[in-house]
Amino acid sequence: TCVKAGMEKTHLVLYPGERIRSPRILVMSWKGDCQAAHNLFRRLMLSQYVPKQNGQPVQLPFALQCFDRYSRSRPDWGTEAGQIEAAKAACDLGCDTLWLDAAWFPGGFPNGVGNLTCKPEEFPNGLKPVSDACHKLGLKFMLWFEPERVCEGTDVSVQHPEFVYGHENRQSHEGLFKLGEPAALQWMTDLLSKRITEYGVDIYRQDFNMDPLQDWRANDEPDRVGMTEILYIQGLYKMWDDLLARHPGLIIDNCASGGRRIDLEMCMRSIPMWRSDTNCWAGNADLNQLQSLGLGQYVPLSMACGWQVDPYDFRSSTTAGSISQWDYMNAKFPAETGKKLVEEAKKNAPYWYGDFYPLMPSNASPDQFSAYQLHRPDMDAGLVLAFRRQECDLVGIIVSLKGINPEMNYIVEFVDESLMPKERKMTGRELISGVELRPGEKHSSLVVWYRADSSGR
Repeated sequence: TCVKAGMEKTHLVLYPGERIRSPRILVMSWKGDCQAAHNLFRRLMLSQYVPKQNGQPVQLPFALQCFDRYSRSRPDWGTEAGQIEAAKAACDLGCDTLWLDAAWFPGGFPNGVGNLTCKPEEFPNGLKPVSDACHKLGLKFMLWFEPERVCEGTDVSVQHPEFVYGHENRQSHEGLFKLGEPAALQWMTDLLSKRITEYGVDIYRQDFNMDPLQDWRANDEPDRVGMTEILYIQGLYKMWDDLLARHPGLIIDNCASGGRRIDLEMCMRSIPMWRSDTNCWAGNADLNQLQSLGLGQYVPLSMACGWQVDPYDFRSSTTAGSISQWDYMNAKFPAETGKKLVEEAKKNAPYWYGDFYPLMPSNASPDQFSAYQLHRPDMDAGLVLAFRRQECDLVGIIVSLKGINPEMNYIVEFVDESLMPKERKMTGRELISGVELRPGEKHSSLVVWYRADSSGR
């Protein structure tokens, strides 16, 4: 087997005293079962690479985030008063984070990217009143930034045009900030750090919605092919390292048009909390299942977004954290169901820090089942998520659970769309030989929790 990896074009000389680094590559050797190897890789990522807090992998948020639902339809939402009300709604639902996306700066998204100040009428006191309201309610405050893309006429382009690769390299009105130049990098790092402090930001979300390659290559010298890209990415890593050092406890969300920068170095500093831009609209529950099945075998911590207050949709999106893009401003909003779903997501979260097992082949077909298992060997416990899709004629499937001790007895809870648990006691051998999963009608889901019965009965 031959594997090639690295930068596409690199041919350069270094100046006296200059040092650069190449892309980081992680290779893990393994023998035997492929799925066991995937779980060894997950364990390696969790123990050595993902961001830590207090020596443990960072805990993902349970966030209320309604930018795509409300930013263009409810002008009262993207205001100081609207966001304080959103914080109260998040708290009432049992969420632990208010997520304010790209709705707070002049010009709006996308034309205002490059303005790193608040809208003066909507947020006359800055964002501190919003974060203060969050903190009083016991919530974290999460805020969206896109520092690398600079639109013409915005503050960054006007105040420091020398820090932006000119718009002449592209037909659009967007420019690329020069993270590879030390003066520009320092200026942007200081500005972002200032905003994190004055706005009370707990989770810093960085998006990136443009292709930088043409700017990188247009600014390479003939004997320095690839150098602009190398210095730029080194600058990006340094900026994040500096922000993390200046703000202990800060968590970074790595978006980039939805999961387009999930490389090892980024995973060491951040979590892809918006792993795909299919999160931007409703109706993608099956895609969320598919993404969990695929990405979950390599990147243990990621997040997706649920749009509907129903178990099938929300269970399809939840991982070690959850995003609720719910219509909470609707008078008919089913708040009690929402609370139950967030509570269930919190109960599920610890198992995403364990081993991951696909129980059905990966597929996107609406006439199939989807199912996967999360298992914590240290707890001898786990969960199964099963989904009968909208055109699936199978009423159920039988699956063999992994990681189970055949000599133990287990307490097993089955929770269908009613959200009412039904408890059974099963032996380890029964769980291994085959568990019948019957979610219910088409387009329905089932969660199964199991734990070793310490009573021995």
